Amino acid sequence: MGEDEEATIRTLTAYREVMATLIQQHRGRVVDSPGDNLLAEFASAVDAVKRSVAHAPNWFSGYVVMGMILNSMGRPQETIRMREQVMRLDPQSVPYLIPLGDAYRMTGQYEEAISVLKRAIALALNNLGAHLYLAATYSEFDREEEARAEVAEVLRLSPQFSLEALGQMPYKDPAEGERVLAALRKAGLK
Repeated sequence: MGEDEEATIRTLTAYREVMATLIQQHRGRVVDSPGDNLLAEFASAVDAVKRSVAHAPNWFSGYVVMGMILNSMGRPQETIRMREQVMRLDPQSVPYLIPLGDAYRMTGQYEEAISVLKRAIALALNNLGAHLYLAATYSEFDREEEARAEVAEVLRLSPQFSLEALGQMPYKDPAEGERVLAALRKAGLK
């Protein structure tokens, strides 16, 4: 910027205009533009991430975020359908395996959920979220001994862990969050 400040400002202004147009085309609006950034707001988080991924189909993190959002909105089947694309980009992705395992749990596909969550744990032994969702899955699948073993792992990783500290689960439907909490209680978490 120091060498040609005016050209830099013109370039930033042009980029900002292009981005603002794209944001508007995708049902969003620019709410602030601090420094060289744009802060945009979209009516739907799913639409925002889907449009981002459409513009950058190899943006792996977008799929991870989309999986978490879709699950939280009660649309786990869509998370499962994205699996092939995500696995092509990064077959060892712990951040995506966890929402994928949760999607299988939510749809009652417990064997698939267990397989995916075990794979996540094999790749990241100390991932608390993977152990929590695996405990809930085992519990819902009435595999109580294995559920309790996962709870023991959660407490080994985080000795002060409690459901109270966990707080509300990230689901739009409170019944789904309560379903997970009930499964974790059944497995022995307090």
